[in-house]
Amino acid sequence: MKCSKCGRENNEAYRFCLGCGGDLHEEDEGLPGLGDLPGTGEAPGMGDGAWRPLLEKPGFLTVTMSVRCEHCAQPVPVNGPVRRVHCANCEEDTPLYRLHEELVLASEGYQTLGSPYTHQSYNEAEPQCPRCGEGVPVGGWLRKEGASVTIPCPACGARLPTYPAPEWLKKKLPNARQVFGGDPEVARDEAGLDLQVEADVAGPVVMSCPQCSGSLSIKPETPRTMTCGFCGVSVFLPDALWLRLHPARKMRRWTLSFERALGQKPGDVDPSELERLREKGERSRENREARLQAEAEAGAEAAKPGRAGLFLGLGLGASGLIAAVVVVVMLVGGKGCSWSEGTLTTTGPPLGDLSITPVKCKSGQREGFHGVMLLDDQGKVVIRVVMDPVRGTLVGVQKKDSCRGSQCEYVMFDRRECPRFDVAVENTNTTVNDIRVVEGHLKLDCAFKDTGGTVKADLKFKCD
Repeated sequence: MKCSKCGRENNEAYRFCLGCGGDLHEEDEGLPGLGDLPGTGEAPGMGDGAWRPLLEKPGFLTVTMSVRCEHCAQPVPVNGPVRRVHCANCEEDTPLYRLHEELVLASEGYQTLGSPYTHQSYNEAEPQCPRCGEGVPVGGWLRKEGASVTIPCPACGARLPTYPAPEWLKKKLPNARQVFGGDPEVARDEAGLDLQVEADVAGPVVMSCPQCSGSLSIKPETPRTMTCGFCGVSVFLPDALWLRLHPARKMRRWTLSFERALGQKPGDVDPSELERLREKGERSRENREARLQAEAEAGAEAAKPGRAGLFLGLGLGASGLIAAVVVVVMLVGGKGCSWSEGTLTTTGPPLGDLSITPVKCKSGQREGFHGVMLLDDQGKVVIRVVMDPVRGTLVGVQKKDSCRGSQCEYVMFDRRECPRFDVAVENTNTTVNDIRVVEGHLKLDCAFKDTGGTVKADLKFKCD
């Protein structure tokens, strides 16, 4: 049987075309198939805003994903690009602040240890039917401007939803294009697709009141704790009945199509962000030049004949020369390769009222990350600055009385909580015992909206 839309030959027993997914036994419903789409320009009859083929070969990311509930620590399915998920165990919502980062890691084959997300990516290039598991050809539905439709499975006829990637996701991942499959509720909320969901319970369920044995009619919309109409007692519905009316949500496969690599490229960075990075680089260059000039002037001052003659006139031989070098360093005012200046203060939860003045600094290279560790006068790490390539710049402050031996608990935060978040960690040209010396500053003015606590800091450091 030849498809009237794309011209592909199909088996007589097939109901749907393997090429475009169109119904072989019904008249054209006006949805475009492969045959309707020329290489460029508009699809016939679609008018302005018609769907157009992608200019580059698309990539696909097919995943099943869950996230740990931030209230009860139970896994909650993430069945599509959503901003928050609802936990059926504790009836609380968990926001998905870093879903876009997890999608990038999944597309590159990585899983972060300790992450609240758990994902499984698949090698299948095309989305799969949610009912029979067969591949659903979607080449004819990939459009640059997106389509919000349901695609029939060629094998069983089940409908696979597809809709454009949400705008909030495309702001984080500009290369994201189209979503296929996933939870019907996500498709309804994001694209307005009303899908028929198969339900095990067709009508109300009847149970007896444990107080008066009266007949109670239970429907899916009945609250978990209901009032008996005969005796007025509150009846808590048992788990078995509640789960029958509200089946536990299962993880579903969903697919995200994208151009090039899913991760954000330099060319996609917001112009204001590029300008901020340029200004930061210019400030770093000016600071470096000023520092080099100050060091050159200090060296010239130390090398004046009067001061050198004073040292050499000690007549102490080799010991006198060593003492002279020490005095020169002291006169120049050098601090060595590891120091910290300034104070960090906190008020309110989650850190309490603290005033931290680090006196020493160590490079994060010692523990395998790019950043620094600021230490107090007892040698304990009180502040961590981590320049993470995926999550961005993070600052961690040690909680008071949280150390158990060498293990301490830190409160980590980033620029989202801080109107002022000026952090710099730069490599120098100095290496000590194979550790690159770094220097920088930490200037913070942060407020935790959930707890009302604050963090303020003005620190400079140099670390080996």
